[in-house]
Amino acid sequence: MPAAHAQTHLVEESPDARSRMILAAIESFRDGKFAVRLPTHWSGADAKIAAAFNQTIAHQQRLSAEVARLSESV
Repeated sequence: MPAAHAQTHLVEESPDARSRMILAAIESFRDGKFAVRLPTHWSGADAKIAAAFNQTIAHQQRLSAEVARLSESV
């Protein structure tokens, strides 16, 4: 777990800070960086957003790896 995320367990983020984290994660995803994940300790709607985002990233990461694998065999 990155150091930045480790600290989020110690200090509760403000809604604005969470929004900035979500935006940064979406921008990383847009840029093809599939290692980014949102915290899993959030609650409420933020937890649902984080879970859906993390599942989407994991799925895209698997698809990307499969496309790369298939392109090597062609």
